[in-house]
Amino acid sequence: MKAVELHEKESWSKAIKRAEGEKVKDDPKLLKKTIKKKIIKKKKSEKVWKERIKSVNKSMAERQQKRTENIQARIDAKKNKKKNKRRK
Repeated sequence: MKAVELHEKESWSKAIKRAEGEKVKDDPKLLKKTIKKKIIKKKKSEKVWKERIKSVNKSMAERQQKRTENIQARIDAKKNKKKNKRRK
């Protein structure tokens, strides 16, 4: 009884909205298609984000490696300079 009344009320509200020129989005095929599109878009976005994180981490590691090499080169240069001063 209550379900029938609810269904009838819903039908009337949809009919009124259609009469007013408003679009009623109740087609199951289109709703499924929309949901599928959203899921695919979300997965694609997630994949792009993972790639971005991966590239950022890679660039950070490269920069850190370059930094340590430069620091080591500076230390070696100081040692060589001290050795050369001792020889003279």
